[in-house]
Amino acid sequence: MPVATTVPDNTDRRQSARSARHAAQRILWAESRLKPVKLCGLHARNDTSGQVAIKATGTGESRRAGVSGVMRCGSTWACPVCSHKISATRAEEVTAAIEKWQNLGPTFRVALLTLTMRHKEGQSLLELWAALSNAWEKVTSGRGWVNDQALYGTWLPRQIKSGEHRGEIVSSQRIPFVRVVEATHGRNGWHVHIHCVLFLGPTMTADAPTPVDVQALGYSMFRRWRRALAAGVKKRGSQEYRVPPMATPTRSRGVDIKLVTEGATALGDYFAKAVYPAHRAAGFEATMGQHKAPKNGNRTPFTILADIAANGDAADLDLWHEWERGSKGRRQLTWSPGLREFLALGDEQTDEQVADDDSLNGDVLVTFDAGQWPLVRSRVPALLDAAEADDTGLALYQLLSGLLPLWNRDHCSVNSS
Repeated sequence: MPVATTVPDNTDRRQSARSARHAAQRILWAESRLKPVKLCGLHARNDTSGQVAIKATGTGESRRAGVSGVMRCGSTWACPVCSHKISATRAEEVTAAIEKWQNLGPTFRVALLTLTMRHKEGQSLLELWAALSNAWEKVTSGRGWVNDQALYGTWLPRQIKSGEHRGEIVSSQRIPFVRVVEATHGRNGWHVHIHCVLFLGPTMTADAPTPVDVQALGYSMFRRWRRALAAGVKKRGSQEYRVPPMATPTRSRGVDIKLVTEGATALGDYFAKAVYPAHRAAGFEATMGQHKAPKNGNRTPFTILADIAANGDAADLDLWHEWERGSKGRRQLTWSPGLREFLALGDEQTDEQVADDDSLNGDVLVTFDAGQWPLVRSRVPALLDAAEADDTGLALYQLLSGLLPLWNRDHCSVNSS
């Protein structure tokens, strides 16, 4: 019999955070108004013959366990379990992009841009998000964006996707980017804003972009941002598409841009956490690096969900439902066309594909049939903790003996030494 070992503090924190995410998911099984989120983790996938497995890989402190074969919603906005898994993949992708770009040479730099807008209590999330989407479209289109790219862009190839020249490869000066949307809620209502990694190349004098260059680019983009927010949109093409005019942000509060001097991994982790914010205490503590906690009393949507789990406040539940409505169908992370292809990052998986990926390279410790999974699915954190406790599967076997004393081992098989 293996000797029990003391769980190190970092493992304790990681497992506690996992438990919090699954506790919040159980709230959503009852309260979510999005069917995929409401069903996430409840049943086996159709392609698994009704079986769900607990898998584990590694040894000692590096041992990790996961669930394979369950239905996943793939919601980066509204599911604490799926968003956590997707965040790790996106952080790795952004990190790889930054590293590859910087390896092109000393004149290839990366800048981090943040654009915000003014808001007030009572403005709906849908209204604010529509204004943000419209303003970002104006920032990255038109003559102003063409001029910015001529000054600070890099000559990059791209393939024409349509028309008589479809399939041809042409080169043009572009500023590739990866953009995410972040949202918090505070005393002034919803605060929706943009973080964007800008990939900059040599200037017209073949020098590396300087902080002065970057500030000039940021202000040029901000002018279009502010102008679009002030104008709003009443009609787009043949369809009504109302975006009300917004109070314009000041330069000191509406834009922040700087050259990035941190390593690629640090920026990749930060950027992914702008998408999938990490939280302390009752929230959903991420397992990657530093935590990105809400500031100035603002709460991220997942903090609101954590507060619902802790306090059951009806007003918070209303906020959560507004968040589900407002975020449904929105893109959270966007790569500019051609960037992934240029950096040979491969095709981008959808969030649903990432969430469904069961490629944890490990041993199957236990499998449940369709009748037994509902009996243990609320205990997933405990099952995974036990699977990580030793390398033999014995701790998991002992836990299941207590949870399912009458189990049929022909239908629930445990692989233990």
